[in-house]
Amino acid sequence: MKITIKEIAEDAGVSVSTVSRVISNNPKISEATKLRVREAIERLNYKPNIMARGLVKRKTGILGIIMPKETATLFSSPFFIEVMQGISLKGKERDYYIMYDFCKNEKEEYEGTKKLVESGLVDGICLMSTRKNDKSIQYLKE
Repeated sequence: MKITIKEIAEDAGVSVSTVSRVISNNPKISEATKLRVREAIERLNYKPNIMARGLVKRKTGILGIIMPKETATLFSSPFFIEVMQGISLKGKERDYYIMYDFCKNEKEEYEGTKKLVESGLVDGICLMSTRKNDKSIQYLKE
């Protein structure tokens, strides 16, 4: 069963909001309280719910990458493999998950971009191909 911050709060003898503040590293919480809560987190093997944290912070921690062409073509291109690795490594350094959307044409790229933005699933979009008068770029500007 998944441990909740309520259970952490009970174990540490603090409020749920205090646990939340410790997780967010709020400077207003005393070091003694932080230590007690962190010990409870470790003892109970608590793992934060990424989606719940995203709702509170209004941030998903996900970067959407719109990739051109069909998947088979991309994986035979050393350029795109290097780019995908670089994005993944830098994203990981900044605690971002990467979501790739592989598109066959400009229309799919536009629709994929629009869907990701409107869904609220991503904090940002990276377009791996662009063209003059690109609909996706125009949409993102708007």
